[in-house]
Amino acid sequence: MKSSAQWKDGKLILHRNPDAASRAFGRWMGEVDSAIMSECDLLSDDLPDVPYWDMWYSGATPVEVARFAIKYARDY
Repeated sequence: MKSSAQWKDGKLILHRNPDAASRAFGRWMGEVDSAIMSECDLLSDDLPDVPYWDMWYSGATPVEVARFAIKYARDY
């Protein structure tokens, strides 16, 4: 069974339950949106698509992903 991951308090947390993984990803995306909002007054939906799920699964922090998404949008 494939598990999903969440980066929390500097630790990678694995989820084997798909519902728990989905909720964890949703919370993480909320943190990504907050970080994007604080930088450029936009949300992730306002920027070009980036592989958010893959970045979450690999353990990237919301701030790292927000910075990546903003840079990608500027270079798009």
